[in-house]
Amino acid sequence: MWWFRGFIRLNREVDLRPVYRVEYQPTRFFRFSDREACSPYADYWLRLFDDTGRQVAQYAFYASSDFPEEVVELGPPPSARTQHFGVWAPYPKEFAHVVVERDGTELGSFSASAHAPGVWLLPPVSLATDIQPNLVRIEWRAYDLDGDWLRFTVEYGPFREDVVTNGAQLDITDPHEDFDMDIFPACLPIYFRVVVSDGLRSAFAQSGPPPRAPR
Repeated sequence: MWWFRGFIRLNREVDLRPVYRVEYQPTRFFRFSDREACSPYADYWLRLFDDTGRQVAQYAFYASSDFPEEVVELGPPPSARTQHFGVWAPYPKEFAHVVVERDGTELGSFSASAHAPGVWLLPPVSLATDIQPNLVRIEWRAYDLDGDWLRFTVEYGPFREDVVTNGAQLDITDPHEDFDMDIFPACLPIYFRVVVSDGLRSAFAQSGPPPRAPR
């Protein structure tokens, strides 16, 4: 599943944020109903194309002028922001081009670079203190043959057959993120998946559960 997010400015210019291939539907950030997500009368269309220019998928969506607290997760918005949007697209393959339209008019077009990025995880590092005995740092390394700027999302949760997560930290620029394992139930093994995006292409690496100090 691909996750598209961004802003539409006053002049209808589209600011597309990093696209991630994720294993969950991020409804805690954008709560669209099935009717809204699939309506042919939605305000905007997101269209996906392959590298030959053939359209391979399209998704109708609404943009919102309301900025709830969750939108802070998108990162610093453009100064002339008017609307935000989020679309999760269950397209199974890579794509080469993305177009955002309204009323048949193209508002923004984005093309993938030649190579997908890569990422791998390092062993978790304990940052334990007397107050936080189960504080750990999840670290990773990443590369991109095109030299694109990379951003990361960390998904976490008790994975079942590599399908579901409970949450995520978005658009991280540093190659690490700290977690207090005590916020998770002690009876569940918590796994971490790091997803890297170069803008439109994406890859991920997954860890086993970090060890915990006994409670």
